[in-house]
Amino acid sequence: CAAANVLLRSDGTAVLTDFGLAHVLAAGNKAVTLGAAGTPGYMAPEQALGQRIGPTADVFALGVLVHQLLNGRLP
Repeated sequence: CAAANVLLRSDGTAVLTDFGLAHVLAAGNKAVTLGAAGTPGYMAPEQALGQRIGPTADVFALGVLVHQLLNGRLP
């Protein structure tokens, strides 16, 4: 559950601890991708397809999280 990646500080401030972004490792002259990384229900379509992702993937995941918090289920 992505809600497990939202921590609350003692002052009530929410802190996101994991965005589920795919990482790229540099191995000499070759780049090795680890594939799609993240929680499937919160992944942007391009992330689920293993395509290049950017900040919009985080916005998508945040939208899914807000939907889940308001409705008690994934969209």
